[in-house]
Amino acid sequence: MRTLSRNLRTVYYSNVSGETALTDDNGYYTGEYELSMSTPVAFKGNVSPAMGNAYESPFGMTEGYDKVIVCDNPLLPITDTSVLWIDHSVSEPYDYVVVRIARSINFISIAIKRVDVSE
Repeated sequence: MRTLSRNLRTVYYSNVSGETALTDDNGYYTGEYELSMSTPVAFKGNVSPAMGNAYESPFGMTEGYDKVIVCDNPLLPITDTSVLWIDHSVSEPYDYVVVRIARSINFISIAIKRVDVSE
């Protein structure tokens, strides 16, 4: 019931594809790394409305998440480090990050949190 076609929304995700060591103005390594992300990929899922108080909580009460996405493809290659575009287009910075993933035999539930990313 949660993945009826009328409830599905197109969501884009991007996974970490690598990291680059940062250098200072003199060419010395700073010890910091910059993550590079893959090209955004579309998938369809049921995005819940914003979560409020403690009603349905599949990930427990200690997790800080705003919404849950349910997708009927349990093999979706999304990870805990993925970023998502839900309310923004992919030409803008991402607006959600993955907090937690719960996979079952038939579907995947993804807890997500809204973030403010400036370019």
